[in-house]
Amino acid sequence: GVDAGALPSLLPGARRVDDADARTAVAEVWGVPALPETPGRDVTAMLRAAATGELAGLVVGGVDPADLPDPALARAALAEADVVISLEQVFTEVSEHADVVLPVAPAVNRSGTYRNWEGRDRPFTTTIDPGQGGSGRVGGTAAVTLPDCRVLDSLAVEMDVDLFTQTPQAAAAELAELGTAAVTPSTPATRAAGGTFDPAPGVRLATWRQLLDGGSLLAEENDLPGTARPARLRVAPATAERLGLTAGEPARIGAALDLVVELADLPEDVVWAPSHVPVAGGVVTLAGLGLRHGAPVHVGPHGTGEAPHQPGEAL
Repeated sequence: GVDAGALPSLLPGARRVDDADARTAVAEVWGVPALPETPGRDVTAMLRAAATGELAGLVVGGVDPADLPDPALARAALAEADVVISLEQVFTEVSEHADVVLPVAPAVNRSGTYRNWEGRDRPFTTTIDPGQGGSGRVGGTAAVTLPDCRVLDSLAVEMDVDLFTQTPQAAAAELAELGTAAVTPSTPATRAAGGTFDPAPGVRLATWRQLLDGGSLLAEENDLPGTARPARLRVAPATAERLGLTAGEPARIGAALDLVVELADLPEDVVWAPSHVPVAGGVVTLAGLGLRHGAPVHVGPHGTGEAPHQPGEAL
């Protein structure tokens, strides 16, 4: 994402928006007179602008509201936007708000490149050619799906802009022509203010998503979810003892979620829980419960809260 310039302060190739030479170089490749020097909006700013009517439309590609830092804000933005265009492979929560749903090709029907953490490109080719019957049939006719870059290019053409990204190869060629700039990380001008944390009412929450956690693309998959890691509340032994938690027994995190306790090598007064917890009939997100990474959270033995979400069989 950084290399592609998918941050409000960056251009493709990880060039900085406030770098005049970088803007000139990208403008020459794109064939435009100049590029704005003002950074764009990040995802949260986009959603806030849509929720307040400052942005009239949203184009959403492969993102569920639960994927975002503030799911409630995302839902409000989808509800308030005048136009919502969704690029999807399966029916999702975004589909319910979409004015237009454009089906895009799954990985087996397209080519592309993944870039790993070392910056190494890992290209892949089309496994099933849609032109050879691999795209399935709908109502007796072939169901044609296009790669995301072709869909975005077509939308741009309707707005009198040609992105020249009709194929993944064309997009990759442009990124290769731009190259990646050498970026020197800058030191923040200000540092976070210090403070104290009183662990008495609870502990500090650490959280992250697990690989398989009830995402939309698993909705009709019967076997793969069975290989998912179970959702567990991980805690250091000393912290577990202080909180009255027992390994292998459920504990209440916040006021509404029960997870089985697992002892782990963690700092004291810190608990770890997965950000998304599959439950019967859907997914519970910590953000949706008002629980955020780094924030204090109440944790106690099972039954110490109210209105629990019982993971039960799903875990």
